[in-house]
Amino acid sequence: MEYFENSTLVVPFDFSEQSISAVEFTLDLIDEKSQVHVIHVVESSLLASMDMASPMPPILDQEQLKIMLEKMETFFQDARFRQVKQHCVVGDPGYEIAHLAEREQANLIVMPSHGRTGLDRLLLGSVTERVLRLSHCPTLVLKGESANYESDLLSD
Repeated sequence: MEYFENSTLVVPFDFSEQSISAVEFTLDLIDEKSQVHVIHVVESSLLASMDMASPMPPILDQEQLKIMLEKMETFFQDARFRQVKQHCVVGDPGYEIAHLAEREQANLIVMPSHGRTGLDRLLLGSVTERVLRLSHCPTLVLKGESANYESDLLSD
């Protein structure tokens, strides 16, 4: 696609089906795969300890960062992801995603919306909304539960 030629794209990644689909969707948009930056943000253990739905007690930030880096390296070993640049940081997800996009002079952030509502959204906040507020570049939000965003876009 010519529109994204020489563009830098950022994709938040949390190992969910939606984020995997967002990475694959982004790779289809761009010829130069090395211009795709995938970021996983490990929430600070202080923030995570406030999440009552958390399946495990908070781990020290650096230990959790190491585990997530290894997990990302394993996941992105597949040939289709080899040139993708991986980032894993500790912090506030919305801020860190917007910060990476600014630092890399990204032209677009592509992210799924997980569609949290009610108490979950109130307690956790909306990462997507925060990215939209903080980012310097356009953000494409892939909305819906479907993992097949391309067919969702084509059906509109």
